[in-house]
Amino acid sequence: MLLDFKIFNVFSLLIKPIKVFLCFAFILASDFLTAQDTIPPQLIFPARDTSFECGATPNLLSNLTDWYNRAGGALATDNSDFVIWRANLTLLQVITIFNNSLDVLCGNKQKVEVSFTPIDTSSNRGPTTTASFFTTDNRGPRITNSVPNPKYTCVQGIRDTLIAWIKKSGGYNMVDDCSNSIIWKNFNYAISSANNIIQTGGGSIDIGPYPMIPDGICQWVMNISFIAADECGNESGTPGTTTFTVTDNVAPIFINPPADITVSCDNVPPVVEAIVIDDCSKSVKPELSESTTKVLDPLDCGHYNYVISRKWVATDKCGNSSTYSQKITVVDKTGPTISNLKEVNIGCAIFSKKPDSLFITYNDNCSSSMMTYKDSVLSNGCITKIERTYTLSDICKNQSTYNQIINVRQDAKPEITIQAKTESYACTSQEDIETLLANWVKNMGGSVAKATCSPLKSFAAVKGSYDINNTSTYPGQVPLNLPKQICPAVLNEFLRYVEVDFVYYDTCGNSAVTSAVFGIRDNVKPVINECPQSVEVLVSEDNCTANIKIIAPKATDNCIESESPVSRRIVVPVTSNDPAGPEAIINPITMRLGPFNPSLASPLTDGILNLKLRNLDIDDVTEYFTIYDEDGKRIGQTPVGAGQCANADFQIVLDKNKISDWILDGYIELSFRPNIIVGSPVLSINNICNGGAIEATLSYEIEITNTVRRFYQINDGPEIQLGNETEINTILDKGSHSVRFKFRDCSNNTAECLVPVNVKDDVKPVIICPDNITTILAKGQCKDTVALPINFTVKENCGGTYQYSKLSPASTEASFLSFVYNENKLKYETRSKEIVFTEIFL
Repeated sequence: MLLDFKIFNVFSLLIKPIKVFLCFAFILASDFLTAQDTIPPQLIFPARDTSFECGATPNLLSNLTDWYNRAGGALATDNSDFVIWRANLTLLQVITIFNNSLDVLCGNKQKVEVSFTPIDTSSNRGPTTTASFFTTDNRGPRITNSVPNPKYTCVQGIRDTLIAWIKKSGGYNMVDDCSNSIIWKNFNYAISSANNIIQTGGGSIDIGPYPMIPDGICQWVMNISFIAADECGNESGTPGTTTFTVTDNVAPIFINPPADITVSCDNVPPVVEAIVIDDCSKSVKPELSESTTKVLDPLDCGHYNYVISRKWVATDKCGNSSTYSQKITVVDKTGPTISNLKEVNIGCAIFSKKPDSLFITYNDNCSSSMMTYKDSVLSNGCITKIERTYTLSDICKNQSTYNQIINVRQDAKPEITIQAKTESYACTSQEDIETLLANWVKNMGGSVAKATCSPLKSFAAVKGSYDINNTSTYPGQVPLNLPKQICPAVLNEFLRYVEVDFVYYDTCGNSAVTSAVFGIRDNVKPVINECPQSVEVLVSEDNCTANIKIIAPKATDNCIESESPVSRRIVVPVTSNDPAGPEAIINPITMRLGPFNPSLASPLTDGILNLKLRNLDIDDVTEYFTIYDEDGKRIGQTPVGAGQCANADFQIVLDKNKISDWILDGYIELSFRPNIIVGSPVLSINNICNGGAIEATLSYEIEITNTVRRFYQINDGPEIQLGNETEINTILDKGSHSVRFKFRDCSNNTAECLVPVNVKDDVKPVIICPDNITTILAKGQCKDTVALPINFTVKENCGGTYQYSKLSPASTEASFLSFVYNENKLKYETRSKEIVFTEIFL
């Protein structure tokens, strides 16, 4: 919205259009023609920026009002009328903006910008001109006071004092006509001594960097100026004649020097480097001197009770010096110390060898020590508890006592002086293996041990049947017999065996073990009867392989029973403890059939037990024996004979599995218990027949061919086991081969038989050649070019892909044809030419 500057002009502007309108209407009515003004005013001088110095110009608002009313000094003309200036802001708005600009401009500067537009009475608008009315600030702050030039001595904290003085701008005050606040910004300095400048610099008054205190300068002067800035960045500086003077007449100061102390002889402090500070001299190093009252003889108490005096003198570069002394009193008032536990555990073996051993570690902080001790036994057993009292004293007669409990543990294992020895018997042995085992076990396998700390006990057990660390599992399983044979054997060369631990232990649980094996050994390889001769065969005409048949050899083994059935016989006489007579009852009979080799005679069928009673009183139904097997089970009863001293034959069948168990010890026991009629001994079998006896024969079938396992290998390939096959059939390629037969018994003894096999190829290749070639030379020609076909074929049973390349004839001369004159035909004829290719498919 544009406003007129004068009220009467406003009214004239409002009225004139009406007049024009009426006049125009009138002209239209009367047909008159009136001219119209369409030319805007012309700008002669634009509005001008006007400024005044901030804080130095009174009546700013009056000047602003005058500038506004004069359109900022702008001038315009119009061709037909006078010009009215219109502003984009009212005077009130201009004054408000000018005053509010204090908040956005630096310092107290103000500014307002106004646009002015000339308008004529016909409302034609001229060009707009814009100008600013503002205040300026071009002068820096003013110093309002003078300050003293301080002088200091070089005391501790002098640089802090200097920095604090700089941060306070040396005490200067400044004001500014156009800014409400002043910032102290920077400083510049130069330090000199005896008119020689030794340091210059400058920095921020608030954060530096600040001057360093010159090293070793006994007096110096710093000239400094401070720079301040108003809010608009105008700067002013203080006079460069402001000084800060420092004189060094202060001696170095010792920092935390060592105090006088009293120490033990083992804690004499080492000489420390005394630390001093001097604010005007760096690297001041104190000098030390020391003296002592210590006696040199280490057997004299004065060697451990004495005084050390230490003195330090520190002098700075300006000759200022200070002194510090320390007194160290050394005393020995502590008796020897013992670093071991109050209670120790010692093995009886160690303690018994050295009962006066010291189970403590002792020392004295200063001198050597003397030690004595006294023992008291508190208790005995697997742990003997001893209380030992130690008394120790040093050179200065300081004493210490120490009580220690020594637990002497009976923890030494028994010492085995002779190890148990393995005992074995050949598979062909007919000895009583069970009895031999019992004797071997009873003798602890021949081992011998001796006690170390306490009485010794022992037992023999099958390995793994007890826990050596748990005495409640003792004595484990007693080795009474040999386990059944396992084929192939777990332990090489043993058909049957038991591994036995012989354990020696004491009442305190200490134990030692020696182990050995008892068993039936077979360390003889099978014997191969006839190893086949080497084999040589030819490949077939249409193949490069040959069928090979080799008769498998046979082998025998010393641990295989040679005959089946196995048969054992025994005759046992009938006896009585009473004199012969009709009331003398005969004794029970125990017979042991055998010996059997359980490794060789494993039953294949049930056994037939043939029993013969000879010349016995068995003519009455009450006169008989009840028969029991090895397990104590009743298996039969003897029959009644014909006559008083009669004979009787009968059979009992024994289960093959029972026989397998019973013969493990090499024998089968049978018990014959006579029937006894209490009160009527005459009704029992009586001792009235001379030469009475019982004959027993046991027989059963065994497998005599399956205890040697048979294998074969071709060219060291995998082992292939043979069953009942009598020969091997295989196909082999041309070349040399080997067939290895292996015979392995149950104890893993192995015999080998090697059969070389050579597969030969004597089938020659068959070459099918091309047809013969005949060529007729042209008349007058002595040579011709002949194409030789190469489509011949080769048939080879062991062949692969063959290539053949050969030149024939070998030379040009050999390729020439020769001619002979045919008298019958009266002309020359070419002799036949033969071309030969050699060394084809050798």
